Amino acid sequence: TAAAAQSAAPASRLDQLEAGVRGAEALRDVRRVQHAYAQYLEFALWNDLADLFIENGTATYGTDTVTGREKLRRFYIDTLGKGTVGLAAGQYMPHFAMSPVITMDPDGRTVRGRWRVMTLIAQHGTSAEWEGGIYENEFTRENGAWKIARLHYYPAWDGKYEGAGWSETPQGAPYHYTPDRAGTPLPDSARRALVVAPPSADSSALLGELERRI
Repeated sequence: TAAAAQSAAPASRLDQLEAGVRGAEALRDVRRVQHAYAQYLEFALWNDLADLFIENGTATYGTDTVTGREKLRRFYIDTLGKGTVGLAAGQYMPHFAMSPVITMDPDGRTVRGRWRVMTLIAQHGTSAEWEGGIYENEFTRENGAWKIARLHYYPAWDGKYEGAGWSETPQGAPYHYTPDRAGTPLPDSARRALVVAPPSADSSALLGELERRI
């Protein structure tokens, strides 16, 4: 009836607002996961780094691909850490992630992110080498938390401090978005997919909760 439709309209708008907030939180959480990845890598915290992946997550660095959280843990410790966790005395590995473009898939289940990155690998008084590239990553929820499902690093350039300049190693990193999609990180279809249940009968309480989250 018309009366029923009128009473449902505010609930529907509240439902849509809640879904929009959930989408914005997802995009923010994914950005934080990538920031944590950069910080853990910078300080050689390999166990924490591996825990950012889902159980069957995959990481590809150039031509090397590793699948599974525990295999990733061993890869980071054995290959990057040379058998140790944490930075050695005088070791530096700052990892700068820049220019993020983060979008949610239309089904609301996957978030994709693209970052440019620049890294210094150095040992005080001994060596210093810069390298840069692009990440194209996929994120999904596991046990209620957004984590890395697939990470793909495409190296683009590198160079030693004492060398004659940069050498390019481009691999042509693909884009996960079009110009229109980059400008719409949370499409309407994803927002609709994030609606999981009718809003609470206590709409004032829900609105207050949403205001706090916003």
